[in-house]
Amino acid sequence: MATKLERPNISNLFQHIKLRMRASAHGKQFIETRKLYEIFTEKAIEPAVEELGCKDFERAGLAKEIGQNYRKVFAILIWIGCEDEVVNFRCRRFTDSWLPLDESVAQEVFAAGTAASFMSSQWTFLPHFFSTTSGSYCHQNITPIYIILPVVDEVRREKRGEFGEISTVVLPTSSQSLLSSQIDTITLIKKTIKRPKSRTNERHQQIFEDEMRMLSLLRSLDHPNIIRLLASYTFQNEHNLLFPHLEMDLGQFFNLNHRFGEFRWNSTFHLALYGLASALETIHEFRLDLVKHDLDLFAIGYHHDFRPANVLVSDTTFVLSDFGLGGLNKPDAEDEKEWFPTPNNYSAPECENQDFESQLVSPKIDVWAFGCLVSDVLTYMRKGRDGVQQFRKLRREKVPGKDNWESCRFHFSQEKLKSSVVQWLRSLESEDHQLQGAVAVALGTLKPDRDMRMSISSARSRLAVPTLWALAQQLLDELQKLLGAKFTKQRLSMKLWWAHMQIYLFSKAVSPKVDRESHFARNAQSFDQFSCILTALLRKIETNVSGMDREGTFENDFERMTQELTSGLPNDVRNAAEAQWFLSMSSNTEYLALLNSKYSESHQGRDETSECIRKQLRDILMEIKNGRDTEAPEVYHNHQDLKYVELYGEHEYGIFRGQKVLVESMYFKTEIGAVSPSERCRVMQLKAKGFQLEPKPHDLRILKCLGFVDEVQRLDGSNGYSFIYELPQEAVRPRRFQGMVTLFEVMDRTAKSTAEQPCVREKYQLASALASFFRELHDINYLHENLNTRNIVFAKDPSIAGDEPNDDNPDNQVSLWSQPYVIGLQKSRPDGQKWATEGPASNQKWQKDEQHPSYHDQQRFFMEYDYYSLGLVLFQIGVWSPLQAMSEKPAQFRKQPGHKYFKKLRTYTDPEYREATRVCLDGTLERRPDQDCSIDEQNREVLQMFIQRVLLPLRRLSG
Repeated sequence: MATKLERPNISNLFQHIKLRMRASAHGKQFIETRKLYEIFTEKAIEPAVEELGCKDFERAGLAKEIGQNYRKVFAILIWIGCEDEVVNFRCRRFTDSWLPLDESVAQEVFAAGTAASFMSSQWTFLPHFFSTTSGSYCHQNITPIYIILPVVDEVRREKRGEFGEISTVVLPTSSQSLLSSQIDTITLIKKTIKRPKSRTNERHQQIFEDEMRMLSLLRSLDHPNIIRLLASYTFQNEHNLLFPHLEMDLGQFFNLNHRFGEFRWNSTFHLALYGLASALETIHEFRLDLVKHDLDLFAIGYHHDFRPANVLVSDTTFVLSDFGLGGLNKPDAEDEKEWFPTPNNYSAPECENQDFESQLVSPKIDVWAFGCLVSDVLTYMRKGRDGVQQFRKLRREKVPGKDNWESCRFHFSQEKLKSSVVQWLRSLESEDHQLQGAVAVALGTLKPDRDMRMSISSARSRLAVPTLWALAQQLLDELQKLLGAKFTKQRLSMKLWWAHMQIYLFSKAVSPKVDRESHFARNAQSFDQFSCILTALLRKIETNVSGMDREGTFENDFERMTQELTSGLPNDVRNAAEAQWFLSMSSNTEYLALLNSKYSESHQGRDETSECIRKQLRDILMEIKNGRDTEAPEVYHNHQDLKYVELYGEHEYGIFRGQKVLVESMYFKTEIGAVSPSERCRVMQLKAKGFQLEPKPHDLRILKCLGFVDEVQRLDGSNGYSFIYELPQEAVRPRRFQGMVTLFEVMDRTAKSTAEQPCVREKYQLASALASFFRELHDINYLHENLNTRNIVFAKDPSIAGDEPNDDNPDNQVSLWSQPYVIGLQKSRPDGQKWATEGPASNQKWQKDEQHPSYHDQQRFFMEYDYYSLGLVLFQIGVWSPLQAMSEKPAQFRKQPGHKYFKKLRTYTDPEYREATRVCLDGTLERRPDQDCSIDEQNREVLQMFIQRVLLPLRRLSG
C-alpha cells in the first residue's frame, strides 16, 4: 500500500476528518454525518479514487458510486488506512446502509486484524441521531452499547434522589431533529431515571413507563405551559427523557433582583398564571379527540408535586414540568392515592395527619398548591425578591413535636389557613386593584376543606377576564407613553389615536365589572386569540420604541392588529364597544381638540360655519347605532308610507306622506355574507340621518334624505332598502311631472345640436361643481361608488331654462350648469376596512364601463375609484358625448393621452381641463402598493393631490 505522502488527496481527506472530529462529554470522538458529507464531495472523492491501488477497470465509475452509496465506508477505511478495500465493499455491495458491520461481515471483507480495527472505528462515524416522530410515542432503545451519543457537554443541575437526575446537555444541531436552531449546537434538559438498589427492575421499569406514558400523551396536546417531551431513550440500562432547555425554575426566578424577560410587564405574570391554571386543567380533565389525535381518551389526571422547583420559567411564561409523581386514571377509577412526601411548602392540609403520616390525596392538592404559587407570584410581582422572603418569614412556624423543625407552609398543623396569608393577600389587593381577580382565585383555592376548594377549571375561568384586563391596561400604558413621546416630536397619528380608543374600549369589555361567566371566561380558545393579539401589540410597541421598526411599517401593522382585536369580538360586545367609542369621541374634549387642530392644519382657509357643519355631518355619518327600532325612529319608516312608485326616465319617484319624492333602492341577496344584517342596517341609518342634516356644506350637492323603508322580497329572493329624498321645489312645479333631468339625457339629446349645448365656461362650471362635491364627500370620509352621467341631475333642464338669480348678489346670475345634484347614493358608505358594500352595484354593461376596472376584480372600493368615475364624466362633458356613443371601452383609452378620443377632447377644452381629466383617469391619483403608510394617510395624500391637480384648476377655469 502506498504511503500517505504518495497519496496527497487521500491524506488531505484524512486531515479534514481529523479536524472535524468532536469529543463527547464521555471522552469519545465522533464526527457528525453532515460534516462528513461536507468533506466527501464529488470533487474531493474523484482525485482520491485516482490514488487508489486498484486496477483500471475497478476504478471505472467508482468515484460516482462512492459519492452515492459508500461515503461513510470510504471515510472509515481512510481513517484506518485501508482505503483500497473500498473495492471489496463495492464488489459485495456492502454500502453505507450495511453499517454498522457485524463481525461475520467484517471478516468476510478483511483480514482478522483489519476487521477488528474497522469494527471498533466505525462507531466514530456512526454517532446516534436523536429524532422524534409526529405522534405521541417517541422512545428509542439505543443499541449496541458501543454507539456514541453525540453529547458534547453535560452539566448536572440537580439530584432528585428517588426521582432521578437532571442535567443540561449540549448536542450538535445536525445530530438531532428535535428542535430547529440557527447555531451549531442546541441545549436540552435531560432527566435520567436512576434505579436505587431498593427498587426492583420491574418497579423501576413501571415507574419510567408511567411517566413516559403521561408525558407522551400530554405531548399530543402541545400545551404551551406543559413541558414538551422531545424524546425518550434507554441506553446502557438507563432511562432518559429529553426536554427543551429553560433558563431556570420558579424558585430561582423568585431569587432574582431584576425582572426577567417579558416579566418586565406585570401583565406577563397574569398571563403566565392563567397558563399554569390551563395546564393543570388540561391534566385534571385530560381529553384526546379521535379526529385530532387519533385516539379517543378521557382521563382524570394529577401532578401531585406542584411547587416552584417543578415550574420552569421562559422569558414569556411559566411551564409545568416533572411528572414523576403524576398520573392519569380512568374516570371510574379511584382518584385517591397515598401522598409521597417532598420538600414542599405548598403541600395541602390533607396530605398528612397530625402525626405527619401520609394520607390519601386527590387532584385537589394541585389546586391548593396552585393557590400557594399564585400568592408567591403576586408577591414577587409587587414586592420583588425581598417581598417573597418577607412573605415566607411571615408564614414560618415551629412544627409541633419536631425539634428544630420549621415550616413555611400556608396552613397551620390544625388544617387552618394562616391568617398572615389572608392579610398579606388583602394588602396586595389594596395596593394594586388589578390584582383583585387573582387574589380572589388564590383565596378560593386555599380552602383547607378540599370539598369547599375551588376546582382548577373554575380558577382558570375566573382568571380569564382579569388577565385580559391586565393585558389591555398594560398595553394602554405602553401606548400612552409612545403617543406622548411621538406628540412631542410630531403631530399625533390619527390611526394611533383610533387604536388607543379601540384598546381602551376592549379594556372596558374585560373590566372587573364584567360577569365572571362572560364569553372570555367560558371560551378558552377565544381567550387565547385575544391574549395573543394583545401580547403581539405590546411587543410591536417595544420594537418601535427601540428603533427596530420603521415608522410606516409600525403604524400599518399596529392598525391591522388592532382591527383584528376588535373584529374578533362577539357581535353584541363589538357593537356595544363601537357605540361607546363614537359616544366617547364626542365627549372627549382633549382628543377632539387634537382632531380639530390636525384637521384645520390640513385644510386651511375654511370658514368656521362650514367647518362646524362638516364636523356635525362627519360625526353623524361616523357614529354607530345598535338597532333601528330604538336608535333612529326618525329615519326608518313604514313601507306603507311610500306609495305610487313609478319609473320616470332613469329613476323612480313616488309619493311619501303627500309629497313627491325620489326613491333609490338597493337590493341584496341574503345568502351573500359580505355584509352582516346589523352592519347593513347601521349603514342605512347613518346615511339617512347624515344626509338628512340641514344645512349641508354648500358644495355637497345632495338631496335631503327623508329616511328609508324596507323593500319587500323580490322574486329572485333578494331584499332591500329604499331611500326617500325630498325634491327641489323647481322640480315639482311643472303640472306634468317627468322627473329630474339627468346629465345623460341632456347630453344625449343635445349632442348634435351645438346651439343647445353649454358653452365652454358652463362646462367648466359643471365640472368644477362635481369636483367640489367629491372634495366635500371625501372630506367627511364617505365614498359614492356609483357616479355616472345618469346620477347627475338638475332641478330644471339647464339647456332650456335660463340662469337663476343669485340670492347673495342679485346683480349676478347663477348658471344652472353649476348647480347639479348628485344622486345614486344607495351604495355610498363610510371609507375604511370596517365598512363594506356587496361589490359593484349593477351588472349592466354601461354601468360597469363607468366604474374602475379593478373594482370588478377585487370587490373593494377605494377613494380613487370615485375619481376615475369623475374623470370619465369630465371627459364626456368635455367632448359633450355620452360614453355609449363611443365605439371603445374607457379602459382601452384611459392611459393613452394620444388616443383619438383624447384628441377630440383637445379640440374642445383647455390644457388645464385635459390635464385634470387625465389625472383622474390614468392612475396618477391611485395609491401605490409599496407605499409605507396607512390607508388613512394614503387617503389624505390622494385627496390633497386631487385638490391640487383637479379641483383648483377646474375652479380657475370656471372663473
